[in-house]
Amino acid sequence: DTITENKILPQSHYLIVDEAHHLEKTTTDALTIILSFGRFLRHWETLSDNLDSLGKNSLAFNAELPQIQEEFTILKLKALHQTEKLFDLIRIMLNKYAKNSPGFPTQLNINTPLHSSNEWQSIVSLLKDHASLQAEIQSLAQKLQKQLLHWEIENSELPGLFSNLLDFYQGAGEIAGKFPEKINWISKGFDESVHFHCAPLQITTELKTRLFDNKKSIILTSATLTSFGNFNYIRSELGLGEEFEEIKLPSH
Repeated sequence: DTITENKILPQSHYLIVDEAHHLEKTTTDALTIILSFGRFLRHWETLSDNLDSLGKNSLAFNAELPQIQEEFTILKLKALHQTEKLFDLIRIMLNKYAKNSPGFPTQLNINTPLHSSNEWQSIVSLLKDHASLQAEIQSLAQKLQKQLLHWEIENSELPGLFSNLLDFYQGAGEIAGKFPEKINWISKGFDESVHFHCAPLQITTELKTRLFDNKKSIILTSATLTSFGNFNYIRSELGLGEEFEEIKLPSH
């Protein structure tokens, strides 16, 4: 909830986290970026369907909408062409460097020696190209938002969908710019679909800036927070400083 603009929880100064022994894994999962051609395609297709629905259901401004739809279509085709090239390269790298058994899942860890490979350098370049599309997506989103206000349309899903798309392309840029600080790997499933994963090496800084520093008080509670009778392990995993007090209570 702390890393998205579409908040679920109300703003508060106090927080209780139950089952807090899951906080490290849950935070890592939330900060892990997963890219696939299918995910890019679904974002664009969902936006396309909503734009088409807007035109069909609002005939009053039908004359003004086609220009936005045309710009959107051109941008969509340009973006998906880049994504096809990206995942063709990712698949080539996977097949070249991973132990590939037909019919079985495959994984390739992008370790330091692979960072200098031609395939990886080309992938990073294409990821940067993806990130550069953010300005065009943002410009089109702002143009549509302005028209929605002009047309007095409220509760449209389109601004939120554009925001989700921008987050996706921002993730591509983050991978390209910070890959030495991340854990990156490529996976292929039983269905031959290929995914690119990027996870943080550690989450202590993110937890501090996004969660702990934004609250006056936080209580972390769980029946399994201690290890060998103390809190040293969970303190290390979550980056809990001396300002965090600790207490171990009986369960009955």
